[in-house]
Amino acid sequence: MSPDGNNTKAPHPGGVLFFFPLLQLLLCGIVGWQINPDEHASWIWVVALFWVGMPHGAMDFHVITWVKHKVLGLRYDHQMITYTVLMVLTYLGFTAAPVTFVLAFLVLTGLHFGEADRIHAMICHQHGDELPVTWGWLRGALVVGLPTLLAPEQSWSPFQMLSGVACSPRLATVLQVFGGSALSIGLLAAVWGTFKAPPTISSPTVKRFAAESVLCAAWFVLFPPMWAIGGYFLCIHATKHMLRLGNYQTPMGLNQKFLTELFRLHAQGWVLTLPALLAVWYWARELDAAWIPSLASASIGFYLISTLPHHLLVNRLPVRSGL
Repeated sequence: MSPDGNNTKAPHPGGVLFFFPLLQLLLCGIVGWQINPDEHASWIWVVALFWVGMPHGAMDFHVITWVKHKVLGLRYDHQMITYTVLMVLTYLGFTAAPVTFVLAFLVLTGLHFGEADRIHAMICHQHGDELPVTWGWLRGALVVGLPTLLAPEQSWSPFQMLSGVACSPRLATVLQVFGGSALSIGLLAAVWGTFKAPPTISSPTVKRFAAESVLCAAWFVLFPPMWAIGGYFLCIHATKHMLRLGNYQTPMGLNQKFLTELFRLHAQGWVLTLPALLAVWYWARELDAAWIPSLASASIGFYLISTLPHHLLVNRLPVRSGL
């Protein structure tokens, strides 16, 4: 579907829209095996500031103008005001109660990532097969649950830099309980959703989503949190979002130049990318750490305060419209 509301050709089943994010993740994994991911994990977040990571959120400015129905139930000018107010309120909440707001952020991140992955799988294949909503919950639980369960101190490290709250043994236990609970709830919900609305197990959509979920689980087990979450955010989530937005404007089949479309979207997003980068730079200056880790943590802080309005906006995008 194009911005004018006309129906368009759907992406080619099994095409580049599905495999390109996984190819990026494979390359990221190869790099991770060649270097010390614990020592160099901050770099992946710096790369994400310029390639799909920060730009995918900056495209929200254009999403508001593309979608004809009222996003967040408000007029365009009020939408931008509401978006900004939610960011400010989240920032104030984080400074007042960092642990509470980080846990809330992780829950929202899991829901946001999981739902985006579920929708992307259905969009890419267009067989008419629906994946249970709870499968998205399980995918998101893998993203936030495995790192906090397996390595709570490392998972907390960027938030410690941002808030000054150290990861005490009690906090580490809280994070592990959170991770284990997220995984348990996600798994139980996925099983319940499967029985409530059984998907077509033999369909390519189901098989590829399941295989991708197994690969993602292995990814979070094999790599430390900062590298694993940063790589997933950059290579999978943000890339899928940009591909979806590119196809919203210009439908991309298997033989079309999708990389050209990605670069064009990066150029379009400068309206919000530039002020976002300035905000990250200013926040990083206030942190007592080396420059690259400070930039990485500041970028994570920016995602923390902007994910709620971003999620509310993206959830209003149509799904079954050739996107």
